[in-house]
Amino acid sequence: MSTPRRCLRRFVPALIVAALAATTTFAGPAQSDKSKWSKGSKDVIWLEHAEVVLAAATALDQGDAVKAIELSKAALDLNLGPLDQEMTFNTLCVAHTFTREFKTAIKYCDRLVEMAEPNWTYLNNRANAYLQSGRIADAIDDYQAALRLVKTINANAEERALGEPDPIKVALILQRNLDLARGRQAAGLEGVPVGADGPQS
Repeated sequence: MSTPRRCLRRFVPALIVAALAATTTFAGPAQSDKSKWSKGSKDVIWLEHAEVVLAAATALDQGDAVKAIELSKAALDLNLGPLDQEMTFNTLCVAHTFTREFKTAIKYCDRLVEMAEPNWTYLNNRANAYLQSGRIADAIDDYQAALRLVKTINANAEERALGEPDPIKVALILQRNLDLARGRQAAGLEGVPVGADGPQS
């Protein structure tokens, strides 16, 4: 039995990237549920996530980035609805960051940010890929953009979707990630991938 889309709107709120302890958020589609239907090509209607998309998300949740990548790439061969595409690109963004394939991670992060509505989770995950790869200035830009989005959510608390995380807690996570990036920038580490400059405390 597959799991309804609504049950997986927030998935793994605090995965840790070990090298820097920057918090990566993995999430299912975060668009507001004005409708539970997702239309793809040929007017097919999806009511639930494709099983392979969920399997990839579960693998990532369990720390198996390699399996998550394998399953997500298999999912891309299917006729996925838009929300399943988002979830798959986000899985690939995070999983390739974990495996230190940063160029590939950023490619999927970029596709995700371009196709989706403004989303702090996706910006944070791309920022983590930027930060890990040494693109600190780009990471700072994304962390700041994510923080601006969260402040908008907090200012309109009555519009928050059911199951959305507390924006105050989210802002603290994002601020922590931003501070880590600024610390590396101040240390002159722009262009230096995390782990290439020695152990991190």
